[in-house]
Amino acid sequence: MINNQKQSVTRCHRSAFTLVEMLVSTTLVLLIMSLFAAIFSLASDTVTLQRGIAENDQRARALVPLIRNDFQKRTQRYVLPYYPDEPSTSLTMFGNRDGYLYISTNDPDSYHDDLIQFTVAAKRLQQSQDDTKYYGKAKLLFDKISGTATGLQDTPLQPEGDDDDVRENNVGASTAAEVMLFLRNGKLIRRLSLLRDHQEEEAIQPRVPGKEKLFIDDEGLDEFGNPNPPTEDINNDDVATTVAEGGRFFLVEEIVPNTTPPEVPPTDDFWTHFDYSARAVFDVSLTVPNVTQTSFIGVTALNNEASTGLFPLAKPQNRWGFNPVTGQSREHDGAVTQNFMGRFVHAETSDDFFNWPLARSCDGTGSSIGNGNPMDVENTLLTLPAGTDVITEFNGGPTDHGRGGVRRVEDVLLTNVHEMRIEIWDERLGRYVVPGYGRVNGTLAGEPIGDYHIDRCLQVVEVEGSPGTDPTYTYTYGPLASSGVRPHVFDTWHPNVDFDLDAQVDMNEDQPPYIAYDFYPPRQNDLQRGPSSPRAPQSISPSGKIASYWRDSTTSPPTTSSYGVGDVVFARNAVTADYDGWDADNNGSFEWTADRAAAQALVPPVPLPSQGFQIAYRCVVAGNAGATAPVWPDTPGRQVLDGTVVWEAFDNRRPLQSVRMTIRFKDQPSGQIRQLTMLLPLTDD
Repeated sequence: MINNQKQSVTRCHRSAFTLVEMLVSTTLVLLIMSLFAAIFSLASDTVTLQRGIAENDQRARALVPLIRNDFQKRTQRYVLPYYPDEPSTSLTMFGNRDGYLYISTNDPDSYHDDLIQFTVAAKRLQQSQDDTKYYGKAKLLFDKISGTATGLQDTPLQPEGDDDDVRENNVGASTAAEVMLFLRNGKLIRRLSLLRDHQEEEAIQPRVPGKEKLFIDDEGLDEFGNPNPPTEDINNDDVATTVAEGGRFFLVEEIVPNTTPPEVPPTDDFWTHFDYSARAVFDVSLTVPNVTQTSFIGVTALNNEASTGLFPLAKPQNRWGFNPVTGQSREHDGAVTQNFMGRFVHAETSDDFFNWPLARSCDGTGSSIGNGNPMDVENTLLTLPAGTDVITEFNGGPTDHGRGGVRRVEDVLLTNVHEMRIEIWDERLGRYVVPGYGRVNGTLAGEPIGDYHIDRCLQVVEVEGSPGTDPTYTYTYGPLASSGVRPHVFDTWHPNVDFDLDAQVDMNEDQPPYIAYDFYPPRQNDLQRGPSSPRAPQSISPSGKIASYWRDSTTSPPTTSSYGVGDVVFARNAVTADYDGWDADNNGSFEWTADRAAAQALVPPVPLPSQGFQIAYRCVVAGNAGATAPVWPDTPGRQVLDGTVVWEAFDNRRPLQSVRMTIRFKDQPSGQIRQLTMLLPLTDD
């Protein structure tokens, strides 16, 4: 019995797991490992996600203050476009409207081709107390009087000394600059171009051996303030050159050591060495421009009074990135391909072949690229292939693998940007729009027409077609206006933009694209014309009547001369009872220089005031108008008696209130996308 029990116990003892047990345990282990892997993966994804959000937040924190500071330092404190021949005694002080603000949105359905460009000044402290100067690159020029390119003690007013450092450090500084923001192949670019604080018209001459000239500024003084300097034999070749014959400085590479006189190989790579705005001076009558001198543009160019400065920046032809011949902005690689490039980037302007503004842009053989003017989109065709960062013609050649010159990526503000959108506030609509929105020649039913609708554009010219055909429309100002592309441009302009700059086919209007009014005058192409399309609605006065031109008591029917409180009228010349003189050039478009005389106030021979439509008159005492026009006041708040009616003058213009900038960018490792929307006010209120 005992033996049987021991034998049974022995048979029940096992030395290993069964197959089922092994499978169960393995399954449990794998399940636990899978759970740990899933938990770890979720934790890792969460960390990556949080890291991406943090990276995007960090980029936003770095980006927003920079852009806001630029807008807080804008010189256009009151963004109200200038009307032609606006005097410095205007209703709105010129001091609050220095420099310019330019916005171009190109294709309104694309968020990759918007550009904003404006002037800033560090001393504008209305919104920010930070008066830090703007810094950029500078190089010591060769001084032909001292015969050296070293020693700021001898020539302290060179750009290299603008940072107040007597040492040669290749750094310049200024209290003012031009700022350009745009998108290029997923990179947000901020190009900064300084304005010189010292001697605006200091010039650089292209160096031609044996023909170097001295420099004289527009006041008849040399660099040291000495009038009428004597002739000097600069090259020891008995050829006397005077200060009045040319520029004192030229740009060199490196002085060859141990050479007497100094051997100074010249260079024309201006924007490789200088972050300054400059204007090429050349003979515009030549098909291929011959640059004779390049002048720095100084802070006095911000002043928009008519007699101030040689190169006021509010005139488009003097701005960075604009064609100095036509005043048109270059924003595309060519008028045919129309690929958006924004502005030339540092990688391109530091390329050996760019040359401008000291010389013509050339290819590897020394031949001019197009006409040699890289700012001319029509005659200097360039190539920007899709998905590339640099213009092919300025990509540094095969040794640099298409990356451009030595200053590549210096102007990149943010990478992996998917969108940069610029919109402006349309007060009449109460929402943000792109300038020039809507349809021309037949708007959609019920489409609202605000201040910046295309039918309000002052630079649209209607061209009548043959009988039975619809009219066509041409545009006089815009990046691709010459190609018939509708512009989406806002510009603050200059009061003295020339009607025709150089007798060539170019920008031929002297009025800004848009001026926003409280009340729009009677429409263009009606009996009584005004600066709007015939499709744009007229404004309704507070009394419910359409704002109109003043009519005297002799007008038939007489009821038209009876006015109630709140009625709004515009002054007109009393001798134009038949409205003769409207559209004096017969081109179907209102133009200030040709047509505005018919909308003036005083009877000849008293000079007509240049008030156009910026002053309107509101009835404050009801009654009947007189038989002759009163002497209309041009100061807001002033009143005048007209028969039994009392009119009060008011400023009829409205400034641009704000800009909305939308930037959408991506954190590449995490794939997180951040959309950043900034409302940037343009008033100091």
